[in-house]
Amino acid sequence: MTACSISAPLKPAVASANASRSNAVSLSGNPRSLTYPWQRATTTLTCGGFVAKTAKVAPTAYVGPNAKVLVNAFVEGSARIEDFALVRDNAFVGDNAVVSDFAVVRDRAKVLENARVRGCAMVAGEVVVKGNARILEYAHVLGKGTINGDVLIKGFGEIHMQPKTELTGCVVAGEDLEVHLANYPKPAIAYGLIYGYNNADILQRELRDNRYLYAYWDFTQPRRWLLKDAFADSDGILRGEPTFVVHQRVPALGLNGKDQYAVVEGHIVDAAAVTYYRRRVAVLRCFFTSDSNSAFALIMSSV
Repeated sequence: MTACSISAPLKPAVASANASRSNAVSLSGNPRSLTYPWQRATTTLTCGGFVAKTAKVAPTAYVGPNAKVLVNAFVEGSARIEDFALVRDNAFVGDNAVVSDFAVVRDRAKVLENARVRGCAMVAGEVVVKGNARILEYAHVLGKGTINGDVLIKGFGEIHMQPKTELTGCVVAGEDLEVHLANYPKPAIAYGLIYGYNNADILQRELRDNRYLYAYWDFTQPRRWLLKDAFADSDGILRGEPTFVVHQRVPALGLNGKDQYAVVEGHIVDAAAVTYYRRRVAVLRCFFTSDSNSAFALIMSSV
């Protein structure tokens, strides 16, 4: 068995946030609307987003166009707030964390280290997201507690944290989530796939170690357009009409090395470190190319 490892580094931070004009911003989505003065963030590259005069943004952090840092929020280190993201209330974003793509960090939540929150996701309450954890695709994390390690939370739904239980390790949670950690007796959940409704009793009874496996394409379910994930829900889209073959008695996907490939969602390849394992199929080159803003193309070639 051989492996092809890939690392997805964050973009380097640039810039500072300073006042350049005054106006007022009305923020809806609260029990009552808030109106307060704001200042436009400026960077060495371009005019940035909006920063309330009561908020703080360190000179090393970046607030991009259309992003907002409001109320008493604090952004420091090399953190990046991008693409209509909102950091508000007493929230804190620091280190190399990234909040982007309409995501919201509010209340007293913290996003630290190399964590990412994006895709209309929300972190609220007193939740701390750190390590290489990712909160994506409309997932909401509420309550008080810590998410650490290589945890991935995605898809519509909510996780209600509790202070005495940390989500860490290789936990993957997604799709129609409703998770309540109240009364869970252990100090950490460090593995497992969590989908749908779960409470303390269900988690203790049904959680299984996924051993950091995230997706498994075994090529045993031939389809013209779909690359089926036999493990969870990371199906890919086939481009260029590749063929399903049997190579040395092992099912495989035949690619021509030119215009045949599979497109997989970005959350598969943007972890801090991704390892692709193969069986006996010849995969001599493994690399990534951007296919769209939200997906990456995995191209495997035997040439």
